[in-house]
Amino acid sequence: MEESFAFHLRFPFGFQAHCTSHYSTHETKDLRLMGTDGWASMDPGFAYSGLRLRVGLKSKSFPKADDTVERGFSQPSQFAREMDHFSRCVEESVIPHTPGEEGLADMRIIEALCRSAREGKPVKLEAVKKLDAFRGPPPKEEG
Repeated sequence: MEESFAFHLRFPFGFQAHCTSHYSTHETKDLRLMGTDGWASMDPGFAYSGLRLRVGLKSKSFPKADDTVERGFSQPSQFAREMDHFSRCVEESVIPHTPGEEGLADMRIIEALCRSAREGKPVKLEAVKKLDAFRGPPPKEEG
């Protein structure tokens, strides 16, 4: 994979994403979504700890300003929960919440991005027919 890659995604329902990925720059791991009536930001957005979500919506009293809310998230050990979940799936013969098919779908997207860069034109992927098409049941809550 290239050291740096910028790409644009368009979804059938109108959502667009402008994305970059770098291997040689500082890891900021930020995510920002912008809409007509507000925005959402996570910085860090892809880390294992310190996750914070900020949401800004158009202010009802000052249309040029935002009403902003911030929320932090508890930090259970993601790796311990993942191992516990996978162990339960093996014991109970259940499909994991995030099975290999989801990773395969990610690889199809990466291949399409590379093909688009090579050919200099958009590459359309077949739409997945349902939300979370490959997912198994969510992990059981501890406790």
